[in-house]
Amino acid sequence: MKVPIQNIAVTLVLTSFLCSTVQAEILTIESTNATPTWCSPLVSGTPYCIQASGWFYFAYSPGIPDLREDDANYFFLNNGNSVQVQYAPLRIDSQIVSWLGTVDGSTFAVDTYSPSHIYNYYLIGDGLAHGFVIADVFYPDNFGSLQVSILPTPIPTLAVTPSGTSCLLAWPSTATGFNLYQNADLLSANWLRVTNQPSVAGGQTQVLVSGTGLGSMFYKLRFP
Repeated sequence: MKVPIQNIAVTLVLTSFLCSTVQAEILTIESTNATPTWCSPLVSGTPYCIQASGWFYFAYSPGIPDLREDDANYFFLNNGNSVQVQYAPLRIDSQIVSWLGTVDGSTFAVDTYSPSHIYNYYLIGDGLAHGFVIADVFYPDNFGSLQVSILPTPIPTLAVTPSGTSCLLAWPSTATGFNLYQNADLLSANWLRVTNQPSVAGGQTQVLVSGTGLGSMFYKLRFP
């Protein structure tokens, strides 16, 4: 779709996904159980945000429940410092995944410790159920659990607001996991991720782009 805005032609990929009535599926992952907890089958082609939260006590050595804290991606040493766990405590289908952490509660990134113990992972539904398990060989010495929330992610509408030689691109901040891409030629598959740092204001994720070639640039949102 061509959108002429004050001599700025921008092509937007606009889709909508109504999920206001969809409730998140909540799973409790016990730290003392080596058996995976399974979610319901995920709808094929639907983007999902999987959010892990909470922390549990774990044993650093067998038979020594020293009450160190562990969340989905980090544990804490006796001096209080957070250390990323290479074996990834919370696994999906017994596989290590790249959990995204957040410092400010809105921007999620890899290799980031979350003071709130909240981590996100994004995937496209494949029609299958998926299993969640805490990877720890000393299960009997652990104590506590993690919570996993599984929710379809709304596919947002990308809004464009021109301002001189710049353009503000925005979409709802509730649509987590989407990244902005640009391409000067729709016949080319060379979509490049926009590296401008996004900001969140008024419930919108915003990216300001500028440049002499803006009038012939195409933009879209891609998940994840």
